[in-house]
Amino acid sequence: MNSKDFNPTEKVETLITKFFICIFISCLVLSLFLHELGHYFATIIQGGEFTMYYLSWEVITPLNNTSILIIEFIGPLITIILAYFGIFLVEKTEKYKIFGISFSFINSMMKIIEYIPNMLNIYKGGDEYWIAQILQINEMVIYSIFFLILFPVLIYTLFKIRRVYSQPIKSILIMTSIFCLYIGLSVLLDRLIISNPEIFIFRIVFGLSIPFIILGITSIVLFFILLYQNIKKANLH
Repeated sequence: MNSKDFNPTEKVETLITKFFICIFISCLVLSLFLHELGHYFATIIQGGEFTMYYLSWEVITPLNNTSILIIEFIGPLITIILAYFGIFLVEKTEKYKIFGISFSFINSMMKIIEYIPNMLNIYKGGDEYWIAQILQINEMVIYSIFFLILFPVLIYTLFKIRRVYSQPIKSILIMTSIFCLYIGLSVLLDRLIISNPEIFIFRIVFGLSIPFIILGITSIVLFFILLYQNIKKANLH
């Protein structure tokens, strides 16, 4: 048998490690931070005033529909870029593969779990919903377009995990659990910030809530520490 041929029994690499879980969490917090920061800078560049809580935000300055459309669109665009950047890391780099798995899984899941309840009329909201409202078209059209863009990324990532790593089902369940827990906690934090603006730790600084700033900076620092550690590990092999 050629050594390059794939043999499922030879899958010894696993995602179920403390190191990968730390990478996954840092990529998760960082992805959400970059998505929301995109809305913030799109507003500031156009001369608007912006308030970022954690998951939700509002533009304080009256802007025209074109400006609001750009602000709404930039977040999903960043998510799509990060999702496909993850695929690039998996396919083109061995050293950063686990970062790629994290980015592609997180950023495809991040929007898909929002699209499904919208499509089923359980929930109405999110960037894509407001894009549809501004363009005055059926929101299902926008959801379907973005869903078709990101769903292949999720399928690719799940297939790659199943093909390359041992214990793929357990790995996917752990990743999904961490993802859902973080989103749930983020929703709770978002509600707390909005409901308690008088509490110092929930205050808004330069349009951004203090928790958003702290968690965002922490995710960046942790990401680069883990990236450095990963490079060191790769160079030892």
